[in-house]
Amino acid sequence: MFRLVLVLLLLIMLVIVIGAVAGTAKSVTASAQSALGDNMPKTFQRVAYVVLILLMFGVVTGWLGGV
Repeated sequence: MFRLVLVLLLLIMLVIVIGAVAGTAKSVTASAQSALGDNMPKTFQRVAYVVLILLMFGVVTGWLGGV
């Protein structure tokens, strides 16, 4: 009986995750299609990308956030 409950919980969580991923994919593709007319300067895009990578690296290595 306990295994049956665990299997049902696993299936419910799987459905929720698939729904969340599908919703995220739908919103990302919709925003990507609307962003085609973006006129941001290339240098600003590159600087923002480098800062984002540094931020992610800092969080992962412990420079930023966490203890």
